[in-house]
Amino acid sequence: MVATPPPPQPAPPPVPAMPAPVEAAPPVSLAAEQTAMSRYTGAVAAIVDANLVIPQQLLDAALAGDCTLQFTLAPDGAILSAGILSPSGLKAVNHAALAALLASRLPPFPPGMPSGPHSFTLPVHVGAADQD
Repeated sequence: MVATPPPPQPAPPPVPAMPAPVEAAPPVSLAAEQTAMSRYTGAVAAIVDANLVIPQQLLDAALAGDCTLQFTLAPDGAILSAGILSPSGLKAVNHAALAALLASRLPPFPPGMPSGPHSFTLPVHVGAADQD
């Protein structure tokens, strides 16, 4: 009697390669965050200024005033809250500045900005001399 060799064993399945470890992005430096914040705030100021409508009563009386807005934005640029931090003595100035902010479509935070909501203050000048 001739012994027949046993059938060959199937090869073991290949071991999947381990994925390369994902390295976390290095933390953003304070200077980089401040630079991103400064650029973003400048962009927001330009957008609000572009949406500023000078009230006719200020134009007629050649009046102007300054106020400071305070507002909180979500990282996607959505306005979460808004108000007047330092009002002008002229209600029309305060209303025009706040209306300009609320009418603005603000961009999302760029890389380097906080990952959660952030509060901003923005001085706004409203006056007859601003009208083109």
